Amino acid sequence: MAHGSRSPDSLAASEEIHGFLVAQVNLMLRRVGMYGGVPALWPAFEHLSFVERGTATWRAQWKEWLDRARRSTGVHGVFRDMSPGRRVQDHDEASVYAEFARRRGRLVPDHVMAADAYVSLREGVRAWAGEDRTWPDVVEEFGEPSVLLGGASPCFGKALGYFEADPAEPVVWFFPPLERRRRGRAGRAEARAAAAARRPLG
Repeated sequence: MAHGSRSPDSLAASEEIHGFLVAQVNLMLRRVGMYGGVPALWPAFEHLSFVERGTATWRAQWKEWLDRARRSTGVHGVFRDMSPGRRVQDHDEASVYAEFARRRGRLVPDHVMAADAYVSLREGVRAWAGEDRTWPDVVEEFGEPSVLLGGASPCFGKALGYFEADPAEPVVWFFPPLERRRRGRAGRAEARAAAAARRPLG
């Protein structure tokens, strides 16, 4: 055996590798800033897609995001144009990757809404989000999110995603302002149901 080589028996099995990558993707989505920001998500999804023999699907999704954005800045540019004057944060863009992971069955939720509660949320969310809201406001009204991107500290921005069990139904996202800004410059919780924005490619 050559110096430095390993026996096949000493390497992790494919199931272990897959489970590790799924866990890593979920950790990165929730705290992407700790991993170096959104650019770190690309290789993470690339590696997971390779293991799942889904590299073509992942790259097609990436191309679709660029095509739909109609700008070289891609997803980042879309968020920037949606909220002029507001700095685009990592968790904003991570929400788009999270939806892709969910459609592929790889997003591990913290909570899944009952179907009737989800329908009720979608029907009333735009009117409700028309007023200034913060993270506690969202949780008080709709309960704990299905997934929280951005960590638990109120000092950092975050995205709260709500969805039911059916992956064909879109995630409803809230991007509330930081609590510490409420007394000064209050912002509106942006809510969107991406019903037509992003669909699975395969």
